[in-house]
Amino acid sequence: MMRDRKEAAPGAAFFSPAEAGATPPFSVCVREHTRDLHREAERTGFVRDMLAGRIDRLHYLLWLRNLHAVYDALEQALRSPDGMARAAPFTDPRLCRTQPLAEDLVTLAGADWDRLPRVPETDGYVDVIGAARLSWRLMGHAYTRYLGDLSGGQLLSGLMAKHLGLRADALRYYGFSGIPDIPSYRTTLRDRMDAVLRDDESAMRDALQGAAEGFEQSIALSRAIGTATV
Repeated sequence: MMRDRKEAAPGAAFFSPAEAGATPPFSVCVREHTRDLHREAERTGFVRDMLAGRIDRLHYLLWLRNLHAVYDALEQALRSPDGMARAAPFTDPRLCRTQPLAEDLVTLAGADWDRLPRVPETDGYVDVIGAARLSWRLMGHAYTRYLGDLSGGQLLSGLMAKHLGLRADALRYYGFSGIPDIPSYRTTLRDRMDAVLRDDESAMRDALQGAAEGFEQSIALSRAIGTATV
């Protein structure tokens, strides 16, 4: 069940479909529900530093290494029968980021990149994804990661090229070569989410909770990477 008002995540804008009269689609509800968390994510830790251009190569490598573990857990969950049933819009292989992240890490850190440390917050994030894999919360976690990659991630690609001097072969994480028209694809993805969750308020509430969890875990990871000693 989604948190009630007293249990809403810090920074989360509580949004109840029932309070809005006619139930809005999930894509509208989730923007309202996570608006404050989205703003916090952009103003916290390593993501804040990336947007401001205040980053170094070692912290960026640490960021990619820990994201790889997160996406590995998420994409394993999405490939499971329950994931296929509850988060079908996000099972498109073109969305998978585990392999592009590994390729970027090989380019930037060599074949033994997996020796880079995992921060404890990554293990916490992986555990939360594991706990969500049998519920509609998995849809919310996938929304948080992939819609972010398809939106703000495109901006970050240019910033990393500018501030770290990275070439295309080190920016595969942000590239979706199999998706020629990303804006249209984002629209289609939102439409598919809305269709899956239409007329199922319980499932929508769970998905909203998952999206909030995803932002909370992303913020914790960003804060940890931003303050890590490397």
